[in-house]
Amino acid sequence: NPPRTNNIKIAVGTLNGTLVRPGDQFSLNGVLGPRTPAKGYQQAPVINAGRLEKEYGGGVSQVSTTTYNAAFFSGVRIEKHTPHSFYISRYPEGREATVSWPDVDQQWTNDTGFGILIKAYVSGNDITVTFFGTRTWDIEAVKGPRRNVEQPGNSVDGRPGCWPQPPTAGYAVTVRGVVNT
Repeated sequence: NPPRTNNIKIAVGTLNGTLVRPGDQFSLNGVLGPRTPAKGYQQAPVINAGRLEKEYGGGVSQVSTTTYNAAFFSGVRIEKHTPHSFYISRYPEGREATVSWPDVDQQWTNDTGFGILIKAYVSGNDITVTFFGTRTWDIEAVKGPRRNVEQPGNSVDGRPGCWPQPPTAGYAVTVRGVVNT
């Protein structure tokens, strides 16, 4: 999806080089700001109330999820993140974070005691987000079983622009970060 790829490249370019000082709170929306045509963002698919629609900045959630995972494994204090309203298989189960201007944000506090320099780039079909700083933790992700599984029903949406998709079960999953010493 070329517009989505365009949006990802703009967001990654904006994120790259961000410095988060000790004690500072990081906000992805604070770094990226509104996703507007003036910044070069294009309309691409986003999830809005469980429905795929096109909005400026569609695809930036992939940058959010990649950044969230870097934060998770760095051991910083996660303050706020929102999973997508339905599971997307390209994301790690239980470790994904959507973003939407201005309210749905990813926020964490750098409580490592050292600065973190965020380096981000796109290569081919891959996004890489790396935190450079002083490693204070070695974090392992431990995912629990799916629970509260709800079987899907059929939903019909006759509005223009509806994109049919197969129903999938809903569930909850817990992922814990275990500190290895």
